[in-house]
Amino acid sequence: MLSQDLRSILKLCLAALLAGTFSLATTDINYVWYPLLAVVICMDDTDAQVLNNIKGRVLGTVLGGVVSGFVHTVSHGWWGLTISMIVLIPLLRLLNWQAGLSSGVVVSAMLFLVEDYSSLGWGYVFARTLDTLVGVLAVVIVSILFWRIDRPRNLLDQEKNLKDLLCNRLEQTKQWLTNSNNMELDLMPLKCSQLCRKFTAMAGEELRAHPKSHRRHWRQRALLWDQLNHHSMQLIQLAAQMPAGCLGGQNWLSSNAVNREQLRQLGYELATKHMLAPFLILALQDEYRRVTYTIHSLKLACQADSTWH
Repeated sequence: MLSQDLRSILKLCLAALLAGTFSLATTDINYVWYPLLAVVICMDDTDAQVLNNIKGRVLGTVLGGVVSGFVHTVSHGWWGLTISMIVLIPLLRLLNWQAGLSSGVVVSAMLFLVEDYSSLGWGYVFARTLDTLVGVLAVVIVSILFWRIDRPRNLLDQEKNLKDLLCNRLEQTKQWLTNSNNMELDLMPLKCSQLCRKFTAMAGEELRAHPKSHRRHWRQRALLWDQLNHHSMQLIQLAAQMPAGCLGGQNWLSSNAVNREQLRQLGYELATKHMLAPFLILALQDEYRRVTYTIHSLKLACQADSTWH
């Protein structure tokens, strides 16, 4: 299976090849650079972002060309460009098309400031619109027909990786507390934090692209994974302050342990024996309880999938 980076490169190259081939095959496009620029600006790994880029590029080019075309009939040079900006920028904001601002400004600036383009007038506007549409069409064809991203499957794979890493972290913590064998705790497990951030970004992209996917609770699952990562980090940090194997044969970490007075007494004995803070065991048990509650919430949120089965 192709890696994400290689797939992105191939999609961009294929879209550029399509746009360049069509531009060279027709006599209506004099500058191949414009369709290729549209490909570079519009292409993205996510469907939602591709649509937003296309919308901004097309709307900015069309509106910028129309405004500049009308102004060009009565004014030229810097005065014409200034008038176009005064009209174009508020109009884009009024229509909530701010994404097309850069494209509109470029079209207007080149029409008024480049002598060869200025002599074309409306012909330049039509030419730039055609150039943009060719690049956009190439991006749409490649994005729809080739290597469509199965984001829900990627999210499930990401969840599986998170589950494996966090379960290993919890198992490592338990082994440290209950066994006195020589082992080292990973006190800076950055990979889980990176996976959590990536999962949150992917969940946001999925919800923007397919709003109905909220039924699978992607946003809640992202928050719960981040919370589980935080509490498991707190748990391993607390465990690192205790001697290895100090809880062997004890049930102090059980989330069902309700005798807090007994826990305090045992924690005091442990503190006396190992010169630790008396309430360290209570803090450890509280974090473990938060971890188990978060896992239970994740199981409920993931009922539609098989992440925890």
